Amino acid sequence: MKKFAPLAALFGLLAALLFGSASAQAVTPNNAGTFQCSNGINVGTVNCNDVLDNVTVVITGNRVLTGDELNILSGDLNNVKLNISDIQVLVVNVYKSFNPPINITVKDVNVCIASLCG
Repeated sequence: MKKFAPLAALFGLLAALLFGSASAQAVTPNNAGTFQCSNGINVGTVNCNDVLDNVTVVITGNRVLTGDELNILSGDLNNVKLNISDIQVLVVNVYKSFNPPINITVKDVNVCIASLCG
């Protein structure tokens, strides 16, 4: 029984490392200034990419963003932790700040960090 406890602790540590990798990535700050946003092919769709951190954000709205709005969105994304829910909430709030505001929900913001999407 004494040999089982250290073995169980080792397996628990390995499981935490394997399954905890998504949360570890969630708190890693991004490289400053690496997000680039552009209007997509479909009207109202915006694509934001951070190639260095392997992050893709696709937003479905109801109109094309201006150059200034794209710059604001890119700048704000460059200052957020790489966490799917944080990015989604930030994008929703940025869209609400535009004039006229664009009302979207987190369901309109698809975020992929490496192979983890939400």
